[in-house]
Amino acid sequence: MNKKWIYISAAALVVAGLAAAGIFMYNKNNNNDYVAKVGTEKITKTEYTLFWNSTKLYMEKQWGITDLNQNIGTDKAIDVAKNMAFDKAVELEIETAKAKQNNIALEKKDEDEIKTYFDEIVKNYGTKADAEKEITKQLGVNMDQYMEISKQIKLSEKFRQAEQSKIQVTEEEMKKHYEEDKTEHEKVTVRHILVSIKDKDNKDLPADKQKEVEKKANDILAKVKAGEDFAALAKQYSEDPGSKDTGGEYTFAKNGQMVKEFEDWAFSAKAGDVGIVKTQFGYHIMKFEKKSTFEDAKQEIKAEMQSKKYLDTLAQWKKDAQYSVTKNQPIIDSFK
Repeated sequence: MNKKWIYISAAALVVAGLAAAGIFMYNKNNNNDYVAKVGTEKITKTEYTLFWNSTKLYMEKQWGITDLNQNIGTDKAIDVAKNMAFDKAVELEIETAKAKQNNIALEKKDEDEIKTYFDEIVKNYGTKADAEKEITKQLGVNMDQYMEISKQIKLSEKFRQAEQSKIQVTEEEMKKHYEEDKTEHEKVTVRHILVSIKDKDNKDLPADKQKEVEKKANDILAKVKAGEDFAALAKQYSEDPGSKDTGGEYTFAKNGQMVKEFEDWAFSAKAGDVGIVKTQFGYHIMKFEKKSTFEDAKQEIKAEMQSKKYLDTLAQWKKDAQYSVTKNQPIIDSFK
């Protein structure tokens, strides 16, 4: 974890399972300072504060939104943030209620998980006081409050995982999804060795120096063609710190994750192909490894489709009368 940034998005809180089990140390339904009721359960101001601040951090980190008065499309950023935070809070109440109805509880390993998570926060910041200060600054709640809400989040996550695992997805559905979204699920694995054309200030080398780099790249390619171990060559020569110690290997989809020249070569190559690709970064000595198939992607697709079907079910639960929502609008409006 970056010691300068506790980054927990509202969505990631639910998915990541940062916490463990248990019942709140306070009875939140005796708390009149609430944001809304979901059926008979209350979303406390403390809970909403955490989701609100998490959502703002998410929007800043992922979307570059630092001013909530600016627009996102036709909507004000502040309204988008409030809706996102509120939806996550409502979903949390529904899922934890469903978990209790289904006798889903959290176990010792969950308790251990949350303890490890919070111990790591304290370790990264040096002292509990420093960790508490940063949590309060970023999330608007103290450490004990964050821990207790995290317990509820973990319970909801366990329920979600249990429900998703029950959802049936047919082979035909998965194949159809794969064909409709090949750019996301069809992946290629290549190895590369980067010989950079950048100087220490990340500026392009002069033309004569780039010629020397090109010659070096061709010399390395000759070693590859002669049968020398590519992973060893990558460790020796590659200037890509992200892959040199893993044999120069990358696996990626055709979605713009890699620069165009690199991606184009990878997806047009076939078994046994090696070559050189020049990009803005330099010369890449390339080796094709494999292209994924439907069978490779099947488990990923299944999980994705189970998640989508679960979210459809969750949307229906939101319409159920037992989870009707009553907002405490003055409290919601107080969040700026």
